[in-house]
Amino acid sequence: SFYWDVKEKVHSLLSFDVVEADKPISEELKQEIEKDGVIIYEKA
Repeated sequence: SFYWDVKEKVHSLLSFDVVEADKPISEELKQEIEKDGVIIYEKA
């Protein structure tokens, strides 16, 4: 899965929170993403 690919293949001291965008998420998580999130990929 994408989560394990990132965890095992990305060599970084940073941590990643992986969210499946096509699955429902809590309102609290949605607000945190809007406040602190960084877009790393966006389809054109």
